[in-house]
Order: sequence, then structure tokens, then C-alpha cells
Amino acid sequence: MSTPESRSPAQPRVLVFIVAYNAKTTLGWVLDRIPAAMRRPGVEVLVIDDSSPDNTFQAGIEYVSQHRDDSGLAITVLRNPENQRYCGNQ
Repeated sequence: MSTPESRSPAQPRVLVFIVAYNAKTTLGWVLDRIPAAMRRPGVEVLVIDDSSPDNTFQAGIEYVSQHRDDSGLAITVLRNPENQRYCGNQ
């Protein structure tokens, strides 16, 4: 039987939530700047494209495809079918 002292402490789960609108040219820059300490199991990044007309969603998908093996991040990219505006994403 294990006691609380004998169990290894669980890593906290963290969700990094990034709402993006017209961020095709800056999304990769933002994702690259997530600190190394956050690049571990239990940390997930959720990128929500808010129906951008500039292909932000595609830029996110391409980033994930190009950095799948080297980023150390679990990244999911989703797209709102309709722009939610500022208050709709809060």
C-alpha cells in the first residue's frame, strides 16, 4: 500500500489557450516563444482561429506539421466557423 509520501508528485496539467485573428504572420513567432519549461508532458496548447480571412488556421496546421517532432508541445489548432469577436472568445 502506498502512502502520500511514497507517491511521486503528479505534474500539474496546463492548458495554454491562444485565440488568434489575422495572425498568419505572427502565430509561429508566438508558439516558438513558449518557454522551454512549458514544453513537457501535461502541457497542451490550444490555438483557436477566430475565422480569420488571412489563413491563420492553415498557418497553425502547418506549424504543427513542421514542428511535430521537435517542439515538445502538444498543439491542437481549431477554427471557429464564424468570428466571435473579442467578447465571444473570453
